[in-house]
Amino acid sequence: MLGEDAAIAAVLATHGLRTCAPPPPEQPPALTDSVDVRRDLLVLDAALGGRPSWKTAVSSRDVDFVELRDDGWAASVSIILALHRTDEEETHMHDETGSGSCDKQPEEAGALAVATQRAMDSARRRLAKRFAHSLDRQQMAAIEQVVNPNPPAVKRKWRQS
Repeated sequence: MLGEDAAIAAVLATHGLRTCAPPPPEQPPALTDSVDVRRDLLVLDAALGGRPSWKTAVSSRDVDFVELRDDGWAASVSIILALHRTDEEETHMHDETGSGSCDKQPEEAGALAVATQRAMDSARRRLAKRFAHSLDRQQMAAIEQVVNPNPPAVKRKWRQS
């Protein structure tokens, strides 16, 4: 096995490449207090019966690539986020995929962290969209009022496409 690793390292070195650093320990990045995160969590709360009755966990994390470019580190990460019901016993409900990428990061670890956070956001957003269809207009309007209490007075005009 050691000889095989040396052979792989030699091939990578001849092409100017190197192996990826091992992924950081599996723990979800801290949720930010953005409008999108609050909206997604409130949608899941409304659709699934409140925060104590559901939880998410990363069931798979794959680093698509990490590379050093002229302008800094770039990375791409794909994850599978599992949704579980936790009423009386934990029950798996649904898996959703998410992907995230970033570039121009000064450090490799920073690029991986940003790409992982974006992949988590992507998967959470997809879960929230899936369950938002089960809510009626009044529930969605109430969530929007909580998330954005001061909406713009003028509605956006959409161009015809």
